[in-house]
Amino acid sequence: LEASRKALTPPMIDGYNAGFLREDASLFVIFLSDEDDKSFGKIRYYARFFETLKGVGNDRLVTVSAIVGADELDLGGGTRGCVSQEAGQLQSAQYGERYIQLAEETGGEWLSICDRDFARSLAELGIQATGLRSRFPISVRPESGVIVTNPG
Repeated sequence: LEASRKALTPPMIDGYNAGFLREDASLFVIFLSDEDDKSFGKIRYYARFFETLKGVGNDRLVTVSAIVGADELDLGGGTRGCVSQEAGQLQSAQYGERYIQLAEETGGEWLSICDRDFARSLAELGIQATGLRSRFPISVRPESGVIVTNPG
């Protein structure tokens, strides 16, 4: 997380990464890791950083998603994660808790790096990357008795 923050702030964003952040484009960040983030700082700090990259009030133009280890198994030594089998060998990934928290906090998606089939999950990430929304969370609680359904 800290590396991505540094890549999107001066001096990097004015040097090697000049032109990467375009005013007319959304920003879709996908973290891919087989271990959890080790950056210093709270997840809310990084969420606010990403949410304000496109300017105040434009937080929906930035989405963070993650392909990381799921918290499915005890991998030993107090470590949680997931396991998959590729080419006859077991592969493991530590639980990507911080990446998952950041994805959830910014309205992004996360999927397990141990999944055998990414088709549906990658399709969802593609929909998000193009700016199309498949989920529409309500911002206020509906008033009881106000909502009328159409029986037809």
